[in-house]
Amino acid sequence: MKYNYAFRTIRSTKQLTQKELADFANVSAGYISKIEKGEKVPTLEVIEKICEGTNIPFPVFALLSSEAKPAALKYESELNTIKRSLMELLPDGTKEAKT
Repeated sequence: MKYNYAFRTIRSTKQLTQKELADFANVSAGYISKIEKGEKVPTLEVIEKICEGTNIPFPVFALLSSEAKPAALKYESELNTIKRSLMELLPDGTKEAKT
């Protein structure tokens, strides 16, 4: 799973800082940074809170973090374009982070 790609895509699409994204899940910006660098794997609880706070349906998050099968690697660029386009179709709103 490419959680780092999903977190970066959500954050850039929603124009959020790492701190703002972290606030949704009550974690540190450093934790989000480590996820985005591929150094940490987020817990399901963190993923659920991020999805809820950013109004991203969980299935969309799963799609964003999915990896292409070896046979589909030649289409990875196109798949990433589709994933980004899907993000643009979602509502812009985010919920207020609980601090």
